[in-house]
Amino acid sequence: MADQFQLEAFLPYRMNRLAERASDSLARVYAQRFRISVHQWRILVTVREYPGLSATAIAARCALDKVQVSRAVTDLEERMLLQRRAVARDRRSRELTLTDAGMALVQQITPLALEWETTLLAALDEPQRKQFRELLGRLDQRLDQIEGLESGS
Repeated sequence: MADQFQLEAFLPYRMNRLAERASDSLARVYAQRFRISVHQWRILVTVREYPGLSATAIAARCALDKVQVSRAVTDLEERMLLQRRAVARDRRSRELTLTDAGMALVQQITPLALEWETTLLAALDEPQRKQFRELLGRLDQRLDQIEGLESGS
């Protein structure tokens, strides 16, 4: 029997490729104008939605390498867009919060990001967009189940 595997049709490959292309395309909207990287943008919007997370928690939530997050956090802190605070219960841990300048930057970029998303999703009609979001949710839930089986939970 011939090998049926085709990389171009393999779901993880296609999803990763699409995600990378989408991320790169969106970055062109804000990177040059606001001098911010993809990783920095992800960290800023994550901290806006979940203030007080540690860099380690952000790395896990954003599926980024801890070193990438550490570098991006340091740069954002130097640019006074983000601040770190020691956690009273664990002096080694640092909570991250946006500064006023960081919040203002996120508020400037967010409408551009949403406009970009609308432009991309215009390839689908409304029922297809709804179904696409539902399917993404189902795949996310299924991965949670698979990972639970793999870890023996």
